[in-house]
Amino acid sequence: MSFERLHPIRRLPSHRAARTLAPLVTAMALMATAASVTVSSAAAPDPTKCYQTRVTSGTAAFQARSVLVADRIGAVTTDARTVRTLCNPVDVSGQGIVDRSAHLLCYGTLEARQLTRPLPDYQVTDQLGSLTLSLVKPERLCLPAEKNGAPSALGGGGFRCYKARVKGGTPAFAPVSVTLADQLESRPASVTKPVLLCLATSVDGVAAPDPDAALACYRLTDLSTDPPTPRRDVTTDDAFGPLAVTARPRSTSLCFPALVQPPSGP
Repeated sequence: MSFERLHPIRRLPSHRAARTLAPLVTAMALMATAASVTVSSAAAPDPTKCYQTRVTSGTAAFQARSVLVADRIGAVTTDARTVRTLCNPVDVSGQGIVDRSAHLLCYGTLEARQLTRPLPDYQVTDQLGSLTLSLVKPERLCLPAEKNGAPSALGGGGFRCYKARVKGGTPAFAPVSVTLADQLESRPASVTKPVLLCLATSVDGVAAPDPDAALACYRLTDLSTDPPTPRRDVTTDDAFGPLAVTARPRSTSLCFPALVQPPSGP
């Protein structure tokens, strides 16, 4: 896992301010004076923008299956039930994309047994700063996926994603305005709050290329006045096999590669 210093995306005081100042923030984002940490790894070379996704009508359905996952919290058998999101590598406010083939296909999961109660808290540092997040429950399994036949270099394993929220009594997250450009669309958006923390996991014994990799995922609010982007049909292929899926115009989250550590102090 590597680290570098980049100028941060500018923070905004409120949703209304984000909508009003979005064009100015887009132009000024890379000119800010304070620095923040950007994390990259073989398992997560770029930020990703995730879209609501379903299996394309009239094509083969996804067959639910049980898999053994093992992340830094522990090992458990989980059921991958349904396709949830397709995540594309994304250019965040002009910072570029390292690997345009680094896609993730994410599945909603359910398991009969929780690993530990309560789940741990983590200190999470990414391009937007540092937060202490409390994990609530596991929700998704994200797998490296080829899209439209383009080979992917992400390798095996994946990410196990937990619903997350800022820990009570710690600093809150301040909304951020960004411009996001990926293979489906280019639109301004407000990053409003953390919603998921995804930890590198092995899947049925196949290890992730970087067991310390993590993604911090934030809810997005579209700020564009343009019409919604049309739905897009794509083909994917991951460890579960090929699927035809439809990405809906509504994006759900923006995920940044993150450094994850136990919180300091008691």
